[in-house]
Amino acid sequence: MESVKWKQRFTRLMLWKALGTSLAIFLFFVAYFYLLDHPAYPVREAPLLPIDGKLPILDWSALVYFSLWIYISLPAGFMINLRAMSHYLLGATVMALVGLSFFYFFPTSVPNTPADWTHYPLLEFLKSKDHSGNACPSLHVAYAVFAASWLHEILRISGTGPIPKGINIIWCVAIVLSTLTTRQHVWIDVLSGIFLALVVSPLNLWWAHRRKVIL
Repeated sequence: MESVKWKQRFTRLMLWKALGTSLAIFLFFVAYFYLLDHPAYPVREAPLLPIDGKLPILDWSALVYFSLWIYISLPAGFMINLRAMSHYLLGATVMALVGLSFFYFFPTSVPNTPADWTHYPLLEFLKSKDHSGNACPSLHVAYAVFAASWLHEILRISGTGPIPKGINIIWCVAIVLSTLTTRQHVWIDVLSGIFLALVVSPLNLWWAHRRKVIL
């Protein structure tokens, strides 16, 4: 009987996690693409730094870029209760509100890259769906670093070895670099996204620990 109840609780937990994550991503995309297509103020190009353009254009890196949407779901997938997930979604929501506020009041775009995208079929598909607006800060980068922070904490608490932690770091860095090799962002966007995540993530985790949330 107890095993049946446990299975029922586990099934409900997985269902709520799947629904919560899917709904959060859906609502974010609605707001993101609305601001992308209907900027409230004149759109300015993000400034270039001397290191911009040093990384090559890599068609296959679009797959790494898209993998963010799997990556940010992993922390919720490893969580054992809805309280932890609600705190994770709280931090993600705060970052979204900050980023979307910048996109509304200070809309930016990535400077045009003189490339023939027909030679890069994956990137051509990416740019047909998500043209390079809503650039700074890069929420793609911010969410990669945010998810990495939560995953690192979950792995630390669970006592896993160095290999999963290393994979976590490598995956995060790969996603960050993919925003540059796909030419979806420039370095100022990337650095701003990292800064945003490094402000929100520690505060979010601190609040979760303060509330004695079991990760």
